[in-house]
Amino acid sequence: GARQIPGAVGRRGSSPERAVVRAWCREALVLPPEVTVLVTDLACDDPDCPDVETVIALLEDGREPRTARIFLPAADVTEAHVYFQG
Repeated sequence: GARQIPGAVGRRGSSPERAVVRAWCREALVLPPEVTVLVTDLACDDPDCPDVETVIALLEDGREPRTARIFLPAADVTEAHVYFQG
């Protein structure tokens, strides 16, 4: 199953790559400031999933969290990947 990569991974604002992905999400989805965008790299030891995937979660009061997965580490995610998810 999926697990967070030890260290800084999963902490908001701790990675320049995840900060860029977060900004692309805000732009692609035209999100208001009250929506929290979390970008996390998760490791997976299941042979049917990639070694690391980027999980994007949108959190907004009164709504169920919305999530998307990109099957690459955040450092390899491009703006096109984010816009495709949007």
